[in-house]
Amino acid sequence: MPIVDYNMDNAGKCQCAKCPVQADSACAQEKIQKMMQMKEQMQSMDGGGMPEPRMMPGLYCAEAVGKASCDDLDFAQGCICDTCLVHQEHNLKSYRYCREGSAEQNG
Repeated sequence: MPIVDYNMDNAGKCQCAKCPVQADSACAQEKIQKMMQMKEQMQSMDGGGMPEPRMMPGLYCAEAVGKASCDDLDFAQGCICDTCLVHQEHNLKSYRYCREGSAEQNG
């Protein structure tokens, strides 16, 4: 099974924040806003680490994150995993990591 690292490079390529599945999720939107603030702070400090995986509103394909912790995602909406560079670069075969768990678990 493929392994996706939980790092800044992959986080920068991640498309989860743009996914329709999370669009109407108050929980995910709050995390996305916090992530944007953290990103600005990290850039202004010239470095910094990754947020705790449970606070990450994406990169669900990474083993450190896995399934989304938000329970208000709308899985009836279309998945955009196949548009993501992380998905493409790691030759991932599955989708909906936010619901199913990491690539290491699901391919």
